[in-house]
Amino acid sequence: MDEKNTDPLPVIVYGLSSSEDGEVRYIGQTAQPTKRLNNHISESKTGNTHKKRWIRSVIAKGFEVQMSTLLEDSVWDEDEIRIIEEHKAAGARLTNGTDGGGGLKNATPETRAKISAAKRNMSDETRAKMSAVARNRSDETRAKMSAAARNRSDETRAKMSAAQRARPPFSDEHRAKISAAVRARGPISDETRAKISAAGRDRGPISDETRAKMSAAARNISDEHRAKLSAAARNISDETRAKISAANRARPPFSDETRAKLSAAGRARPPISAETRAKISAANRARHAKRKSGFQLTLFGGM
Repeated sequence: MDEKNTDPLPVIVYGLSSSEDGEVRYIGQTAQPTKRLNNHISESKTGNTHKKRWIRSVIAKGFEVQMSTLLEDSVWDEDEIRIIEEHKAAGARLTNGTDGGGGLKNATPETRAKISAAKRNMSDETRAKMSAVARNRSDETRAKMSAAARNRSDETRAKMSAAQRARPPFSDEHRAKISAAVRARGPISDETRAKISAAGRDRGPISDETRAKMSAAARNISDEHRAKLSAAARNISDETRAKISAANRARPPFSDETRAKLSAAGRARPPISAETRAKISAANRARHAKRKSGFQLTLFGGM
């Protein structure tokens, strides 16, 4: 894993080696080779990763850490992952903590723990800098990131989905922190809303294939997940309900054009199947019975 590609300069995949033997011991990607090499050396003064220990050992022996170009004009992440895989298959003793790319592909538990700890201890100044970099990405960079997300293979999507399912649920403390951060961020500005709306329009209509996949995913939600969603909806606080209601009232009415599109979409949607109708009916009956039971308990309790 290496720095994010927010620079329009050409990207190279590079290898780090010792001037003692020239063996490639680390592979990364960068648009600024000299700066990246200097960062590797300066960052190795602290920390205990495999790469940092190796760099310190090279310097302690009196040799130099060298950077060589393994591939010019590379495709960000894709070529780095491929070249790391090729070197490992050839028996290279790489010190990389992951299999490459901007994410944590096959990172060791030790590496994940260190990254998680580093994120938790990040200073407000560093967080502000990262936020500023994200906001100032060029349109070209945003387009590349969007295209990369759209073009993920089915295998990659399946792995991401499995990883999400395997991740333990957030603790109450973590949920409280996320909630506090969202409240502190304040409401979305009109400018941001306009940008989000424009991005949605530029994305174009959802294809029939995508709609079918979304529909299948919704049908295959587990009973446990449905129960969690239902419980979350029931447990919304009065304060939150009031905010949602106020936001809905403040929202401008749909235009005639939007109403026409919604109507057309409703007509184009296939009719609800008998099986789905039966499920909805059963759910409504169960809800009614539960409310009736609660009313009777309240009535007899009051007597």
